[in-house]
Amino acid sequence: MVKAIFIPFETPPATAEWGRTITYENYNKMLAGFLPQSMDDKWLITTETDDKGTTMLHACHGWKSRQIITLKIASGDPTVTKTEAQDWTTIVKIEWKEVLNASETLNEKEAKMMIVNLCNRLCGCTLEPEPYDEDEDEDEDEDEGKQAEDKEVKDEEFNREDD
Repeated sequence: MVKAIFIPFETPPATAEWGRTITYENYNKMLAGFLPQSMDDKWLITTETDDKGTTMLHACHGWKSRQIITLKIASGDPTVTKTEAQDWTTIVKIEWKEVLNASETLNEKEAKMMIVNLCNRLCGCTLEPEPYDEDEDEDEDEDEGKQAEDKEVKDEEFNREDD
């Protein structure tokens, strides 16, 4: 478990319920977190677990490690073995910084996509992207490939920025 000092949200974060299940294996990878290995690494993933087993995962960015996204993960069932643990525990809530800088904002869908990508890339998780919500306005998601490409560019630009 990575323990690190970070700067908490400076303003109240946006919050949403999630209800996403995760495997025992991915939970343990997330619990291990990620410490930057060099000055080029600008992301830190740290976790803390209370005495009831609830885990808070904090994704922090920049040399000053400012909190960007936090996940609240319910405790899993300790009696279930890891081979039986397909849906071992649940991410119950996500909190995120809505305004990243003067020209960038982050909405709920982008925050979820960002944390899934960070956990996969930095912690070695194998989380699948969120399924497409068919109830959304079709005009918004007319070109999913373009949106995914734009999101990757946005992530890369955000990663290049210094505090």
